[in-house]
Amino acid sequence: GILEDILFGCSHNGWTDEKMAMQFLKQNFGKDKIPAQKVGDKFQLLLFDRHSSHVNITFFEFCISQKIIPYCLPLHTTHQLQPLNVYIFSPYKNQYLKELTHHFKKYKYKFSKENFYEILMIACRASFTQSNLQSRFLNTGLVPVNRNIILLKI
Repeated sequence: GILEDILFGCSHNGWTDEKMAMQFLKQNFGKDKIPAQKVGDKFQLLLFDRHSSHVNITFFEFCISQKIIPYCLPLHTTHQLQPLNVYIFSPYKNQYLKELTHHFKKYKYKFSKENFYEILMIACRASFTQSNLQSRFLNTGLVPVNRNIILLKI
């Protein structure tokens, strides 16, 4: 089954819009959410690209009200500096393909909407580990900040 804290959404044109960005922000970064509870009174840092759905007054006002520091990555650097894009999604895609292939062999190529999420979550759990995520921030030079890594990649 689908977990309650998973957010699925679709816009009329298939692209992220301001409404979807706000849903994501509220569901994942509100004061009553686990990330906020873990940091207590401290601020959280939210890294994102300059997509128009993120760069608007409503988005920024919510961030400030929730003790979130919104940080837009510099133009033309997201392909190098976004930790998830750079190092996580490729292994995630490969893991998903591996799980899908395993499922096809096991169930004789039967695949449906009902088991899509189950297969996706197996790949997600294998790829999005704490160790993987921490090393990806390190490898991009973002946490801890390492200007040498960042400058070498630009």
